[in-house]
Amino acid sequence: DWYLLGALLHEMLTSAPPYYDRDKSDDEEHYAVALKLPSYISFSARSLLSGLLIKDPSSRLGSRGAEEIKKHEFFEGIDWGD
Repeated sequence: DWYLLGALLHEMLTSAPPYYDRDKSDDEEHYAVALKLPSYISFSARSLLSGLLIKDPSSRLGSRGAEEIKKHEFFEGIDWGD
């Protein structure tokens, strides 16, 4: 699922899972709040994470296939054929 890719990328870029709050023990509550991304993350990374971490699978980036993700500006310059 593309959501899990977003969660993995989020953790790699921020060292924390999305919606994480160490003051709360129940991470399930955090899915009801908006995603907050640190200001040090680039615009293209913010756009990618925001698209991948949409809660509705039919609206999520990648819902029309992997090509949708591969064409995202975050991956500009990658030769997917390699």
